[in-house]
Amino acid sequence: MFTAMLNSNHHQQTIPTYPYLLQRLQKYCAYQERSEDEVLRKLKLLHAPPQIAQQVLRDLIADGFVNNQRFAKAFARGHFKLKKWGPAKITAALKMHKLPASLIKEALEEVVQQTDTQNNIALLATKKWESLNKTNDTTAQKRLKLLRFLVGKGYATAEAIAAIEQVLRSQNLDNQPLDDE
Repeated sequence: MFTAMLNSNHHQQTIPTYPYLLQRLQKYCAYQERSEDEVLRKLKLLHAPPQIAQQVLRDLIADGFVNNQRFAKAFARGHFKLKKWGPAKITAALKMHKLPASLIKEALEEVVQQTDTQNNIALLATKKWESLNKTNDTTAQKRLKLLRFLVGKGYATAEAIAAIEQVLRSQNLDNQPLDDE
């Protein structure tokens, strides 16, 4: 538990010990995959001194609790398959975890397949179009909203436009003028 105490200006602050931090972070990492950056942020929140934080991180890596490669692949797989994120959004999120570009590229290549990307974007476009049809917007406004949505999900603009055209063809709206209604 906490053992060392600092006393300054009538304010007591406890400094967490190495065994306490190691045990706490083992549980934190066992719950789900974590990046080294996430672990360091958690240690900072726990007020771990820098030297102890680095030792805890080294031991977690050595014991297999933390592995950036494993984290990158799990993150990319989960966000691509479950949240239907596109490659651009996954890349940006992994960069925020301070992962090297080579690791990000490797994770995306393993997880994101071209056919899966096309299936994901088609599914997203169809669902979003159905929800947009409940609005009083013009077809042009709906197209723009759908484009923004798909690009925001991390898909390339060209892929998003192709998916929108596919949805419009399936709805027989592809020949409608942009300024309808």
